[in-house]
Amino acid sequence: MFHAGTKLRDPGRKVKRDTPPAAEVARLWPNLRITIYGRISAGGGDILVKMTASDLELMQQYVRQGSEEAFEALVSRHLDLVYSAALRQVRSPQLAEEVAQSVFADLARNAPRLKPDTILTAWLYQVTRRTAIDVIRRESRRQLREQIATEMNALNATTADWTHIEPLLDEAMQALDETDRAAVLLRYFENRSLREVGATLGTSDDAAQKRVSRAVERLREFFSKRGTAIGSSGLVAVLSTNAVQSAPIGLSSMISAAAALSGTALHGATVLGSAKAVASTTFQKTLIAAVIAAGVGTGVYETRQVSRLRNEAQTLSNSMTRYPTGSAN
Repeated sequence: MFHAGTKLRDPGRKVKRDTPPAAEVARLWPNLRITIYGRISAGGGDILVKMTASDLELMQQYVRQGSEEAFEALVSRHLDLVYSAALRQVRSPQLAEEVAQSVFADLARNAPRLKPDTILTAWLYQVTRRTAIDVIRRESRRQLREQIATEMNALNATTADWTHIEPLLDEAMQALDETDRAAVLLRYFENRSLREVGATLGTSDDAAQKRVSRAVERLREFFSKRGTAIGSSGLVAVLSTNAVQSAPIGLSSMISAAAALSGTALHGATVLGSAKAVASTTFQKTLIAAVIAAGVGTGVYETRQVSRLRNEAQTLSNSMTRYPTGSAN
């Protein structure tokens, strides 16, 4: 059945045999207005560039008479345009269908307020654009919520695994050779990039990746032998999340202050030791000088005493010579 809204093909293209001739169409539907309208080629498909008179008439029928047939004809005529524009923006067939439904629902609500000179194609295109943006934002928020929920679940899972791995981790790390242990420490304890790991180890990014993967596999085997089964990806998540945890607030300042005091004490002890050595040497010198001085003083004193006694004895002897004992009276 041929109905309003059927688009005539380009003159150069062949017409299907079952297409009614123009005269027959005019006889069957004398009041039908067939409008030929052009298209321009855009990146994602053809876009109508002019609202046909039949669009306006169908809108009037829908607004004034509530004609569902008229609205269905409008949907059928412009659905491809709306769906294609939506699909280019939301990149999902399901979301593009949702956008198309929302756009035509907006058309049904706003039909009474559209001006007679409205170019319906342009109006639908703009509404499609705005609706697609809203859908993209909504989907982004939903995906973010789902990502957070997934990460929380993964965190809970890694926490459970960590309780089994934590007591064995340092023993497992010690079982690795020195280079493998350094690679794991750099990659998952300090969260360095593979390029940084390779530069530190003096190897390429690929070599660093291979070494890290081999070390993780050895750790996994170590835990597996001790009854803790965990995959490589799970082990990586556990190490990255739990291996290095935040130290208590203020501990860094406390350690720095203690180190500074230790340095000062060490310096003071060195100075004090030197002073004690100097003082000890000075004291020894002073003591020796005092002993010598005391010895010298004692000798001088004794010499003076002997000289005094000698003088007294000489005086007494002179007196006895001068006054003999027998002639005293």
